[in-house]
Amino acid sequence: MSVPAPSAGSDVADAAGAQVAEEMRGLRAGTIVFLGIAAGNVGNYLFHFASARMLGPASYGDVASLVAVIGLVSLPLIGVQVAVTRYVAGFLAEGAVSAVAVLYRRALRLAALVGLAVAGVLIAAAVPLQEFLGIDSLTAVVLTGLVAAPSIVSPVIWGLAQGLQRFGLFAVSIGLGPALRPVVAVVLLAAGFGVAGAMGATLIAAAVAAAVPFFALRVWWRRPDAAQTSPVRAGEVARFLVPTLIGVLSITSLTTVDVIVAKAALTDHDAGLYGSASLIGRVILYLPAAIVLVLLPKVSAREAAGRESRDVLAKSLLVTLGFCAVAVVTYAVAPSLLVFVAFGSGFKDAAGLLWMFAIAMSGYALLNVLLTYQLARGAYRLSFILLGGALCQLALFGVFHDSPEQLLTVSIAVAFGLLIAHELFVLRALPLLARTRLESAS
Repeated sequence: MSVPAPSAGSDVADAAGAQVAEEMRGLRAGTIVFLGIAAGNVGNYLFHFASARMLGPASYGDVASLVAVIGLVSLPLIGVQVAVTRYVAGFLAEGAVSAVAVLYRRALRLAALVGLAVAGVLIAAAVPLQEFLGIDSLTAVVLTGLVAAPSIVSPVIWGLAQGLQRFGLFAVSIGLGPALRPVVAVVLLAAGFGVAGAMGATLIAAAVAAAVPFFALRVWWRRPDAAQTSPVRAGEVARFLVPTLIGVLSITSLTTVDVIVAKAALTDHDAGLYGSASLIGRVILYLPAAIVLVLLPKVSAREAAGRESRDVLAKSLLVTLGFCAVAVVTYAVAPSLLVFVAFGSGFKDAAGLLWMFAIAMSGYALLNVLLTYQLARGAYRLSFILLGGALCQLALFGVFHDSPEQLLTVSIAVAFGLLIAHELFVLRALPLLARTRLESAS
C-alpha cells in the first residue's frame, strides 16, 4: 500500500513529532509494566518472607529449591512469549488481524497439551526428585509438578497481550498471581501444611495468572477463522522459536541453577541462607524487566517497518546500567539491613553474600536486555553464546561448589565473560552507549 510523501517543509517536523509521541507512549507503557512487575516482585518477596519466617532456614531451603525447579521449567518458556509477541506485533503492523487470531488459538492449544505432558512427567519423577533435592514432603514435589501446566500456558496468553501492546492488562497479568500468592501461603502455612502449603499457594497463583488474561482476551479465541491456513510456516516458527528458547533457557540456567547446586552441595542451613540472598539479589535482574518487556514489541514493530532500532537499545541499556549501579552500591553499603528487613535476624549470615549477588545479577540484567533486543530483530548468535556460557557455568560448578562464595565467583566470572563475548562477536554496545550518552548531554 502506497502512502503519499509529505512535503519537504513538513517531513522533519512530522518525523520529530512522531518520535516524541512514540517515546511518550514508550515511557507510559514502561511505567505501567514497571508497576506490574513491582507488584509481582513485592508479592513474590512477601511469599518468600512468609515462608522463611514461618518455616525457618532449613525448610525454606526446600521451598527455594522447588521454586528454582519451577523456574527452570517455566522461565525458558518466556521464549514462547517472545515468539508470540514478535509475530503478533508484526502481523498488526501489516494489518493481518486474522493471522493474530489463528496464531493465538493454535499456540494456546499446543501449550495446553505440552503443559499437561510436562506436569505428568514431573509428577511421575516426584520420588527421585524428592530424593535428589532432599525434600521432606512428597506432596510439595507433586504440587511443584502441577505448577508446570498453567506456567506453560501463561506465556502464550501474555505474549498476545504484549504483542497487542495492551500493557495495562499485561501488567495486571504478571502482578495479580504473585500478589495473591503470599495471602494464600500464609493461610496454608498457618494451617500447618508446611512446604506443601507454600507450593500449593504457588499453584493457585499460577492458575490465576493464566485465567485472568485468558478471560480478558477471550475475543481472540472466539474470533472467526478468516485464514484457514497457518499465518506462518512451521519451519519459520522453528527457526525463530528454537534459538529463542535456547537463549531464554540459558539465561534462566545462568541465574537459577546455582540455587539448586547450593541445595545439593551445601548444608540445609547454608542452602537456606544462599536461597534468601539469591532472592534479594535477583531483584536486580527482575525489576529492569519492565524495560525488556516494552523493548520487545517496540523493536519488533520497528523491524517489521524497516526502521532503525539501536537507539531504543542504547536507552534501555543506559537505564538498566543506572539501576544496577544504584543497586550494587546499596547492597554493598547496607547488606545487613536489607537481610534483616527481608527475612529477619535468623538469616543475618546471608548479608555477606549480597554484594557478590549484586555484581552477578547486574551482569545478567544487561545480558537479558541484549538478548531481548537481538531476538526482537530475529538475530540469534547471542542465544548460542549464552548456551555456551551456561554449560561452562555448570562445568565450573562441578569443580567449585564447596562454599557460597565459590558459587558466586563462578557466576560473576561467567556473566562478565559473556558480556565481553557479546562485544567481540555480536554488537559493539559500548560505543553505542557512549554516543547516546554524549547526544543526550548535548
